[in-house]
Formats: sequence, C-alpha cells, structure tokens
Amino acid sequence: MALQGKVALVTGAASGIGEQTARKLGALLDDCDVACNQHRAGTACLDTFERCPRIRIIVQEPRIVVGHGHRLIPLTQRLPSIFTLRTPMEDNDLQYPSAFLLNDVSGYYFRVLGTRFEGEAVNYSPGRHAQLQEYFNQVWERSEPSEDLRLLNI
Repeated sequence: MALQGKVALVTGAASGIGEQTARKLGALLDDCDVACNQHRAGTACLDTFERCPRIRIIVQEPRIVVGHGHRLIPLTQRLPSIFTLRTPMEDNDLQYPSAFLLNDVSGYYFRVLGTRFEGEAVNYSPGRHAQLQEYFNQVWERSEPSEDLRLLNI
C-alpha cells in the first residue's frame, strides 16, 4: 500500500533500530528521507524495505501525550490499519516505570526509567527480546483502546 502524498523523515537511520524503522516506513510511504547524525545515507535502499504488517503501542498516559502534541499521534490517527494504540487498565501496568521498543528481528531499546532517555539498545538478543515481547503481549491483552487517542472525524 503506497501512502500517496505522505513523507517521513527518519533520523538516526544509519544503523540499528533507526535503520529498521526507516526500512518499515520506506515500504509504506512514497517518499522517505533518511537522515543520520554522522553521515547521509542514500534513499535508494528504501526500495528493498519490507512491508510492515502492524505497529502496536501501549500508552500509559494518553492525555499527557495528546496534550504535549506528540508527533506520533497524528500519524497513528492517519494510519489506523498500521498503528494500534492501547492504554493499560490495571494499576500494576500503569505503574510500570520502564519503556521499551521491540523490532521484529530480536532487537530492542530498553529504558529503565521511561521518563529518561538513557537506555540500552541491542540489535540482536533473542532471549531478552522474547522476555520483553511476552511482557508486552500480556499487558496488551489487559489494555483497551483509548478514547483520548482516537481521531474524531467531525
């Protein structure tokens, strides 16, 4: 599916999770610019990027995210067949202090405190990736779609 007229700019896309994100978006968008802090990566490689079946995101405090105008929210609202967002309902899930991002090739980015940028990025760690994936799936099943994150077509 081409997203006619949509443009993505991915920074940090020379390697690791940034590169994998650019690959996924490149398969979905007509125009995807790849920018790197240390050098400019060519966009010709975007032709080989795989199609992304879905992206699932758990948002603990959706009103804060929407209130701060996070740039990901409009994208998720324009692409509901790609992005699915949910909000935890149980207190234990709402109190989880960490944040993490998983890719589909056993890589992850993990922040012990989700409110801080310091974290660990690993391109390949099947064991830890499986642990985080299992935890994510459990919380996902206990979570519900958030009314605060829906696009209102009024």
